[in-house]
Amino acid sequence: MSHNPKLNTQNSLHWKERWELEAGREYEKYFAMSVQQLLIEIRAGRLGLYYQIWQALGDKADKSACLVLWEFLRDNPAKESELQRYHCAGALFKLLDAGDEFERIWRPQVQWGHEGEEKRQQSLQKLKKLI
Repeated sequence: MSHNPKLNTQNSLHWKERWELEAGREYEKYFAMSVQQLLIEIRAGRLGLYYQIWQALGDKADKSACLVLWEFLRDNPAKESELQRYHCAGALFKLLDAGDEFERIWRPQVQWGHEGEEKRQQSLQKLKKLI
């Protein structure tokens, strides 16, 4: 079987274009919802397939939504939740508007569990005091 880089590039491009199209649709759906409805969706675990609920909330909400995002980070420690935590943390730090340095320090501590879940939860408790 021969290796055809052009074919691989086309397949990757097709996949990426499809993802972007579907993510755009998902974003529009979530952006059309009220902030309150987005928070209900998050609390119910209806997060979509393309992580756009976090982007829509980050674009629409104010700091009053931060506690729900913090709760999501706290309550979803599973490895399978890492990408959701990543996008949730992005929305949280956007709403906090604390700057790149703040995010650079805090984001790895609260979104990943590289130093163990206990350490991540301790960092979340410290972050909560800043919300």
